[in-house]
Amino acid sequence: EKIARVSSREWARFAMMLLVGVFTLIQAAGSVESAPRSTSTADWKPVWQNKGSYDAVLCEGTPFWWPKDGRMYLMECICRGPLDRPGWGTIYGSYWGHAELWQPLYKNHSYIRIRDLTTGDVVSNISTSIGFGFGAAFVDYDHGQLWISATANDRVSSAPRPFGPPTDHCAQEKHWECNGVWVFNSTDLKTWTRRQTDVAWNGPNTDIARVYPSPSHPTPSNLPPHRYVMATENGVWALNNNEGGDLSHGWVTLPSTAAHGGSLACPSVRYLPSDGYYYTVSGGHTVALMRSRDLLSWETASGEATPFIQPSAGDIQVASGVMRSATANLARGHANLSFPHRAIWDQDANDADLCCESWGGASPDNGGPTVSYVLWGADGQGASGFKAGPEGFAAMGVANMTLERLLQAYF
Repeated sequence: EKIARVSSREWARFAMMLLVGVFTLIQAAGSVESAPRSTSTADWKPVWQNKGSYDAVLCEGTPFWWPKDGRMYLMECICRGPLDRPGWGTIYGSYWGHAELWQPLYKNHSYIRIRDLTTGDVVSNISTSIGFGFGAAFVDYDHGQLWISATANDRVSSAPRPFGPPTDHCAQEKHWECNGVWVFNSTDLKTWTRRQTDVAWNGPNTDIARVYPSPSHPTPSNLPPHRYVMATENGVWALNNNEGGDLSHGWVTLPSTAAHGGSLACPSVRYLPSDGYYYTVSGGHTVALMRSRDLLSWETASGEATPFIQPSAGDIQVASGVMRSATANLARGHANLSFPHRAIWDQDANDADLCCESWGGASPDNGGPTVSYVLWGADGQGASGFKAGPEGFAAMGVANMTLERLLQAYF
């Protein structure tokens, strides 16, 4: 499947004029900015730099570095499209680039895709992910695979999925609780295999990370040996020790006496072999950074750099330095209707994820990036009451240091 590209000079001139108008309106509307929410820090000074938004009305995303061509990519979850029932109770609650516009199989369904971070071009729409949601990507550099963990939760409707699984036994309001955790994997970002895992858990968001125990930081006594860890939305943890790297089976779902906590809404997890800590970022209003050596006792980052992410004026910058098509994406997503009113809709920072594994396969020594990336949703999650434009944008931050240094800088 292909996505329409914005490349004509006429469109470029229009988009530039539109953005100039947006920034003029933003300056005029500066007096309506409200004070930060109580969960935010007024003199917030994050360690990374907010580059702004690169697209509108997306769901979860993960930035990742792919060693086979040395490029940065995004895994993106696409929710509603222009042909679906409007989200957030407004015509602006849909994504302008939904694949349903040229492929009927995608209509009335959410799905997952891969996108080039630099250009914004879509590499693949994963057809077997039609009717899935809450995806998170993990690159297993040891085995040359990209894995996506997701749930069989159609974010748009309960219409039958063209490639299953069936939804007839799942109530619409509870349909992520029916079919557990699934994984999609690929060695080329274009050909995909989909399987249901044996993780004994049902819910929305999950994330996977590689674990590298060492003599300096052996496996904690409360945990079984493991090479991979999975975080879930409500603090349930699962471990996998499959030497061959097959993440579709072999999961041990831990009781709360062995592991619990450290994971709020929309979690992402990383393990640093240099200090033996499991790090998580999670949260739906602001994003907290926590760490633990045993998945039981958790330390939360504190100080003027926290929370790790919160709503800020930087969210309505245009991240064209990260994605070249950001200006055009935002124009097509009607950002001009929302950016002047940030104080109304920009209430939440959520669905955060990080890149890249600078201590392993994505290290600078292996050709990986020398900077780190922070991705999140800047929005009101449908609760802000703003109806005059979209209330959700995909935002990106960059730190001029490796991800290992970034995470450790908060403690």
